[in-house]
Amino acid sequence: MKPKKQKVFLFGIDGFVPKLVFGRYRNQLPNFSCLIEEGSYGILNSTVPPTSTVAWTSINSGRDPGETGIQSYMAKQGRHYRTPSLVTSTDIKTPLLWDMLSRKGKKTIALNIPLTYPAKKINGVMVTDFLTPSFDDKSVYPVSFKKKIQELLFGKDYMFDVAGFLGYKKMNLDFLISQSYKMTKQHFKIARYLFEKMDWDLFDFVTIGTDRLHHMFWAHIDPTHERYVKNSPYKNAVLDFYKYVDGEFGKFMKHSKMDSGTTVMVVSDHGMDHMIRRINLNDWLREKGFLAVKKEFADFYANGPKRLDYETIDWDKTSVIATEGYQANVYIYDKKNRVKILRRISKELPLIRGVKGEKLNTKVYDTSKIYRKKGDKAPDAVVYFDNLRYGTNNDIGNKGLYSEGTTVGTDDAGHAPEGVIILKKEGGPLGNLGQVETVQIAPTILKALGIKEYKKLSGKPLI
Repeated sequence: MKPKKQKVFLFGIDGFVPKLVFGRYRNQLPNFSCLIEEGSYGILNSTVPPTSTVAWTSINSGRDPGETGIQSYMAKQGRHYRTPSLVTSTDIKTPLLWDMLSRKGKKTIALNIPLTYPAKKINGVMVTDFLTPSFDDKSVYPVSFKKKIQELLFGKDYMFDVAGFLGYKKMNLDFLISQSYKMTKQHFKIARYLFEKMDWDLFDFVTIGTDRLHHMFWAHIDPTHERYVKNSPYKNAVLDFYKYVDGEFGKFMKHSKMDSGTTVMVVSDHGMDHMIRRINLNDWLREKGFLAVKKEFADFYANGPKRLDYETIDWDKTSVIATEGYQANVYIYDKKNRVKILRRISKELPLIRGVKGEKLNTKVYDTSKIYRKKGDKAPDAVVYFDNLRYGTNNDIGNKGLYSEGTTVGTDDAGHAPEGVIILKKEGGPLGNLGQVETVQIAPTILKALGIKEYKKLSGKPLI
């Protein structure tokens, strides 16, 4: 009998939560539950930081954030972070799965994977991600497939996200639910077309609606949340969406292409958990003398907070700033005293207590020690307040140490460092995989496809 063609189906679910998938919701997710029972599962430890752009790039490269050059949503430009812009696929410093497979004549379908805009030439098809500014010719490769998308969507443009960047945080909740389904239905429709009609070796597909709903509905599903809404009309919003995604996933699993030669993987870039408060870290840095604003902008503290505008910083008097909103990415600009400053903040930040005076489990990661390679644009440290149950606020001009939200909006939940991994391969591992790292996903895929380049990557394959 002719051996089955070896293929990999990688389904990425942004923010998929282990305690929901493996526990609370498992009995209501028959397709994911079946995959768990027939294969193996575990905790996928996210990158540091556990940001979508950072983690998905690591998952699809087999490299850590220091190696990929992606440690944030924002691209640090020049000596200072003065003119920040969103990172794009052009900022990635390492080859990704589709690059490695294209060189070997293997075909990839890559859909909605964070940090793929602008799309690059690959052996296959690419539709870019939620950071895509518009449905333009850079969002699809080959460009000719853009016409097919519009045909399949009856002339409508493709929805890359439920709103513009971070716009979901200020959406009406009913509209957010509606938009999440509308977007995800589009994504699955295009995915099924490519899955069925195209030949492929790797089918790599990410859906993000889960992440959007977690952020805004966690207080409606978690009785431990201090803003818990008892008997909320939205108490099943997350479960219903999980069930919808499970059903769509099941349609793929029942297809004849999912034969014994197909390795199936389900992964998430991070998990989610309730967020208690945010630490106003840049205000703390200013109070400690690490950050200064120009005199003409000092009225921030009279007129209320605003997003950190890098033109307002007095750079001659500033040695440290913090960016991001869940973890803190800390940049030290006084390089001569970097070690001394890092030692001081590593000692003082864990002394910050919670809003009720509770001690926080705060970690300060020195990126020069946790990354295999640290470029000059990487943060000097990444800070997790209470394992991210306390987020950070990089706005400036807040009153007090804590805030519920930022000028962008308020989240019910923030990113958790633990994501999901489920794996099914004929002859592969069974049962609990324990702790798995993001850098192990790409080498597992390459090895499953018979590509020896997996040996050059930073992670050890799971098979």
